[in-house]
Amino acid sequence: MTFVDDVRSMKIQSATTIAIRSLRHLKKSRNPRKEAEALLKARPTAVVLRNALGRAGKIGIDRTIAELEASRKKASKNFLAFISKRCRKKSLTVLTHCHSTLVVGDLTELKRKYRLHVIVTETRPRNQGLLTLRELSKKGIKATYIVDSAVAPFMKSADFVLAGADALRKEGVVNKIGTYPLAVFSKAMKKPFYIVSTSFTEDRRKNIMMEERPAAEVLRNRIRGVSVRNPAFDITPWKYVTACITDRGARK
Repeated sequence: MTFVDDVRSMKIQSATTIAIRSLRHLKKSRNPRKEAEALLKARPTAVVLRNALGRAGKIGIDRTIAELEASRKKASKNFLAFISKRCRKKSLTVLTHCHSTLVVGDLTELKRKYRLHVIVTETRPRNQGLLTLRELSKKGIKATYIVDSAVAPFMKSADFVLAGADALRKEGVVNKIGTYPLAVFSKAMKKPFYIVSTSFTEDRRKNIMMEERPAAEVLRNRIRGVSVRNPAFDITPWKYVTACITDRGARK
């Protein structure tokens, strides 16, 4: 398999990780322009990658990677400061969806200050929550793994919900499918819903192509007369987001 295949098949995941590894790959590529176009087609909703490629065209790959890493560190610092001001108790329970290296990093830092328990959704159909679960386990963080439809009984014990973002747009937050209903449910149960991301996810374009993945991810054996839809992302309106914390600060 080629590097582009690894990105398309989601062997490489998490928006900033995809961008950084793609830039490093393109640095060694014999035809970087062609491969960059192929990467964008492979994950059309990958705004961080698109913005990083545009930035690299202006300041170079190495400086762009440095900016990506710096923005992630700054976002984490801002998030920890944000939570520290609002959570005075010694223990925290956080519910999270899908997989984000930024979210995992933030949870790891929270463990230094709080007795932390994380509730992780499976995140169908690719069960990306397993990636989060395994990384948290390696960090020694107590976690509970639940199916997506089980959030109701577990939301009661959560102090807040935390998710990453693939794009921050005027109409809302683009993230893994299932984020929107989770945010609606969080508001209904009066639980804060926080997004942590970086300025590289900001998307001011008029339109965004929402990726739809193969039907086989949902239904391996097709049934006659049955159509299958497998959208990879949804858009959560800002009214359901309590705060979005990036390297530029907190947006409410």
